[in-house]
Parts: sequence; structure tokens; C-alpha cells
Amino acid sequence: MNDTLNSFSYEFKDKVELERRADNLESSIEFFEKRIERLSTGVVRTWKTKRLASVTERLVAAQEELNFVNDELTFYQNVVERPRDDFDIALSTSTLNNDRAFTSATVSINDSLFDDTFESGDQLSVVASASKRRRGRTTRFKTFPIDINEGAGGEGSYTFGSTVLGSMVTKYDNLTIEFVNSDGDTIYSQEWDVTNTV
Repeated sequence: MNDTLNSFSYEFKDKVELERRADNLESSIEFFEKRIERLSTGVVRTWKTKRLASVTERLVAAQEELNFVNDELTFYQNVVERPRDDFDIALSTSTLNNDRAFTSATVSINDSLFDDTFESGDQLSVVASASKRRRGRTTRFKTFPIDINEGAGGEGSYTFGSTVLGSMVTKYDNLTIEFVNSDGDTIYSQEWDVTNTV
């Protein structure tokens, strides 16, 4: 992850935690207010007076903290989650003249400026694996360097396919395609239920 995305991610995480804390405090304040209302009705007893003072003190503390949290949140009002690299895989299966199934996969990649998980020119390994009860199969595809258009909305695509992939789609129950970088890390994975594929 690059420094820019890292910084924005931390800021967004801080904002989410503050919003969660504000929600919790609002729930606590509502609870304390209802408790005070119940304790304030009926006959005045010593234990009631002590408990009322305790709950009132906790209510004041929660309101003060909520005011502080809301003040902090004003600094994060323009902080939004930054886009990450986006992958989308479309499968297409056809039957060849020899009656074998041929499946091709077209991968669309949107390279975000805020994420260096994938960068234009990277060469990825594609691992396809299929499974059904008590059976499994795996095959690998080596991609060429994938070039992405430069600019804010950098996009690119890559297509691969084979009869092996076609067999996986037509003879198995589940298909998973993973993209693996040069360090051996899976950067994207997508799974399909292919039981109804003709």
C-alpha cells in the first residue's frame, strides 16, 4: 500500500471509529435519560436519590464526551474512503467444432492512483481452480505485462482462455480465479458457482 492510500486509510478508519463512538454515546445518553425519568417518579427514597445522582453524573459525562467527539468529527467531514484497485472478470463459454468447451475470461482492471496493489506494467500469474465433491483441478495461466492507460481513471483489460478452463466450467461445481503478483501474494480472487453452466 502506498503512503498516500495508507494516510487516507488511517484517517478514514479514525473517522469510522469516532462515528461508532458517537453512536454508542447517543445510545448511552438515551438509556441514562430513561433511567433518570424512572427514578424521578414515585416515592422519594434514599437509595433512589443516590442512584439518581450516580446516573445523572454518568449522563453529564457522556454528554460531555459526545460534544468532544462531535467537535473532532468536524475535522473529518471531508474524509472519504479512497478507491482501491478494482478487478472484474467476465466468463464466456462456447463449444468448439470437436465438441469441447472453450472458456475465455476477460479481466477488466481499474488501476486506482491511491492503491499500488496493482500497477500498470505488472505481470501477474493467474491460477484457476475448480472443485466438486471429492474432485478438484488446478491450472495456471501466465500473463504478459498488463498496461493500463495513464490518468485518473486508468483502465486496462486482459483475456485468456483454454479448453482446460472450459472443462472446469462445464464439469465441476465451483470455479475460482486468483491473480498472484510476483511476490506470490494473491491480490484478487473471484469465485463462481458453475453447476448450471451449459
